Amino acid sequence: MSEMMYDITIAYAQLERNLIGERVKTGMDQAKCEGKTLGRFRITKDPKRAQQLTQAV
Repeated sequence: MSEMMYDITIAYAQLERNLIGERVKTGMDQAKCEGKTLGRFRITKDPKRAQQLTQAV
C-alpha cells in the first residue's frame, strides 16, 4: 500500500514539473515575440559602451 502511494506521489510530482516547464517555455516564447531580451547582459570592456548600457537600464 505504501509503495502505491509513493508511486502516485512521484507521478504527480513529475506532472507538476512538466506543467511548470511548459508555462516557463510559453512565457519565454511570448517575451521573445514581444521583443524583450532574455538572459544576462553581455560583459563589455569598453568604458563608454558600459556607461551607455548602465544608463539604458
